[in-house]
Formats: sequence, structure tokens, C-alpha cells
Amino acid sequence: MIDFCYTKNFSSEIPPAVWNSLVETYILLILSAVFVYCLVAYCIKSFGMYKIARSRNFDNAYLAWFPFARHYLFGLVSDDINKYKNVQSSNKIVLLILSIFNSILALLLCMILFVSVGEILSAARYSTTSSDFWVSFLQNKAIPFLAIVFTIIIVNLLFNIFYCIYAHNILKDYAPKLSTLLCIILVLNLFMLGDKLVDSIIFLSISTNQPESLKNCNHPLD
Repeated sequence: MIDFCYTKNFSSEIPPAVWNSLVETYILLILSAVFVYCLVAYCIKSFGMYKIARSRNFDNAYLAWFPFARHYLFGLVSDDINKYKNVQSSNKIVLLILSIFNSILALLLCMILFVSVGEILSAARYSTTSSDFWVSFLQNKAIPFLAIVFTIIIVNLLFNIFYCIYAHNILKDYAPKLSTLLCIILVLNLFMLGDKLVDSIIFLSISTNQPESLKNCNHPLD
């Protein structure tokens, strides 16, 4: 009897077209799941902000459903609360500018990543001079990539800081007894997990409460 060992490399027998199709399908499934999750969180937050804006008799409460405009409305609610404290603020402008700037940088980063991933995958499968590729890649893409990432981190950090400050102002008005606890949960969630769903649920849960600033008083005139 002759003993022999037989090994088979399955990956080498997968045609490039099939391999690319599997990778694309896997990526598509992940992106679809992320999209659905983000859409659910977006709708919950928008509905909560819409109800809060309606409770303050805002004519532009519909802005809660639109990107960027919803941040403007969030800051506008905080500004409206400050009016009852005889404080003039421009929170709506701050959030609007930071959100637009952050989105532009994120879009630019996605474009760089899209191009870079394609080049990396192509080099990994077909290039015979991978060292030359990585040297060229690091020289041409790494510096602008890292610069954009660093800027996004700073802008996103600023946005979250201002957002939490304005959120605490709103929470104190709509849930004064739980405002500190809810704000701590909000801060930990945004800075540690980056999850928007908890934030959305918090504001939906307080949207039916009567705000302290509107109890037994008339809305201040501009």
C-alpha cells in the first residue's frame, strides 16, 4: 500500500471574476445592513425632533427630516430655550457649519478610500513589484489621507462637544429630573460607541414631555 498526502489549494482555483463577485456581494450585504440601521436611527431621531419642534410651535418643524437642516433645527430648539433665560445664542449656526464641513471631509475621505482599496486589491493579486507599489502609495496617498482623517477627527470632536452641550440644554427643559443621567448616557454613547440609535431613542422618549420653559408663560417675542 502506498501512502501519500494530497493537498488542494481551493483559493487558487477560484476564477478572479467569481472571487471579485463574492467580495462585492459580501461588501454589499454589510453596507445594506449598515444603511438600514442608520436609516432606522435617522427616522427615530427625526420624528422625535419634529415633535419637539412642534411643541414649541415652530413653523419649520419639517426641517427635522432633512440632512444638515435637522442639526440647524436642533440648535434652533436650544436657542429658543435660551430665550427664556434671557440668553442670546447662535447654536443653530454652529451645528449647521460643523455638520456641513464634517460631511464634506467624510465624502472626500470615502472617495480616497474607494480609489485606494481598488489599487491595493489590484496590486495584491496581480502586481509582481508590491514593494514599489506600497512606496508609491505611501508617498502619494498616505499624507493627504492622514491629513483628512485627522481633520475629520477634530471637526467631529468639536461637533460632538457642542452637540452634547446643546443636548443637555434641551434635556434640562424636557426632562429636568433625568437630564444629568440622560446626558451622561448620551456622552458615553457618542464618544465611546459612536452609536446614533441611543441618541435617537432618548430624544424620541422626551418629545412628548411638556417643556419647563413653556409652562405657564408666553413665548418671548423676537
